[in-house]
Amino acid sequence: MKNNHRLRIISHDYCENKDSLLIVEPYLLRLWHQRWYIVANTVNTNEVRRYCLDRIVDMQVMDEVFTMPDDFSAEEFFRDCYGVMSDTFGPEARVVRLKITAFQANYVRDLPLHESQQEIERNDEYSIFELFVRPTYDLYQEVLRMGTQVEVLEPNYMREEILEMIRIMYNQYTK
Repeated sequence: MKNNHRLRIISHDYCENKDSLLIVEPYLLRLWHQRWYIVANTVNTNEVRRYCLDRIVDMQVMDEVFTMPDDFSAEEFFRDCYGVMSDTFGPEARVVRLKITAFQANYVRDLPLHESQQEIERNDEYSIFELFVRPTYDLYQEVLRMGTQVEVLEPNYMREEILEMIRIMYNQYTK
């Protein structure tokens, strides 16, 4: 990365359960939930994406060098993201409103979910936080991780999708 060398990688995709040979121009590394990700321009498709290092089956440094684009900014790339899911084809950033128990709110205050986080209501029972983020799968995972300590108030479609996930979980445990 320091010398702007292209990489030839074979990356495994869990969703499609297949390996892909890609030529990438590595821009940065990011640590998220004990996993390292490389953010790179994918030469094959000319799009900046992230690849989990755990799923890179093989990697070779190429002799070819690239020029880092002047307009690339890691802060901008992840600006509206909760975690590492920043793909341009994902949902648009919007206000996400979470009602969090007073106890759990202490943790969310100490370690904000996102830089846009604002506490808009607070009482002895709960706090309401607003975030301006893309409601991606990693945000859903965080909401589910908090279990009964959180309720999604907005957007309504996210609330409904979380509810459906909870129904599926419930059915798994009541068979």
